[in-house]
Amino acid sequence: MRKKKLKLLLTISLLICIGLLAYVGYKYNGKWFYITNGKQADVVIKTKGLKFTTGQAKVLLSDSKSDYQNLFGDDIFKESLGDISFKDYAVNQVRTKMLRLAAMNIYAKENGIVLTRDQEMESANKASAYISSITSSEASALGVDKESITELYKAYATSENVYQLFSDKYNFEISADEARVINIQYICADSLEGIQKAKQRIASGEIFYVVAKEYNGNNYEAELRRGEMEKEFEDAAYKLKTGETSDIVEVAGKFYIIKCNSDNNKAQTEANKTTLLEKKKIAKFNEEFEPIEAGIYLDVNDEAFSSLDINTIKTYSVKFMDK
Repeated sequence: MRKKKLKLLLTISLLICIGLLAYVGYKYNGKWFYITNGKQADVVIKTKGLKFTTGQAKVLLSDSKSDYQNLFGDDIFKESLGDISFKDYAVNQVRTKMLRLAAMNIYAKENGIVLTRDQEMESANKASAYISSITSSEASALGVDKESITELYKAYATSENVYQLFSDKYNFEISADEARVINIQYICADSLEGIQKAKQRIASGEIFYVVAKEYNGNNYEAELRRGEMEKEFEDAAYKLKTGETSDIVEVAGKFYIIKCNSDNNKAQTEANKTTLLEKKKIAKFNEEFEPIEAGIYLDVNDEAFSSLDINTIKTYSVKFMDK
């Protein structure tokens, strides 16, 4: 159960790290960009009059660092994901984000997709607010100024217009049951004998959450969405009506008893419906846009990306993506 929750947190973190506003693709086939080394250390990506700087990459990396620390704590960058260190992983995600951002902006240029006057002004205002929130020495250390931050905001606004052009034609539906969010409490034991003792205590009249806290500490309740937990656990939980308690459920060598406190959290179900709809739109956008970006040339300076060190990047009270 805890491993599944950790996977969920990692998924959330990935979405934060690589999201372009509310959307982004993250599958790359490696055919559409050209990697260079040793060219213009202050430029990480360039093509057709468009370029992204090392300073802009540092700004996005600062945001990612803050997000990861908030989710996992300061020690996360001492950890590894498989054969890659988490700090290198974080840099790779920023690289991935900027590649998609560049491809979407090139597509916009080639197809006459432009910013409105309001979007231009909003980008400039956001840049002013961001630059004024950090000191001049911090801006210098990042390698950014108002102009480069404005250009980054404009690139994001342009990518939003591209995504909107595609997604406006999508017509997906999410059923109420598919989006249904439930609230549960659960007891977890490492052995069948242990969970049987818990079951006997509940049958004798003990309050469920009291037994659950004794077995699991504070990790005994959850707001559950489909696909977040193991299938056996989810199937048992979603069969329950409000107030009902499951029989013993075995999942990956552990044993559970689940109590349903609400079989339909209506407010969260509506919010989840929106989230699921957006995920379907993202998946469809990726499917349609990836063949297009396969033909877009990008000059990528991986030496500049490799020089980024998340340990030396500062985080700030304000984040670029919060503006």
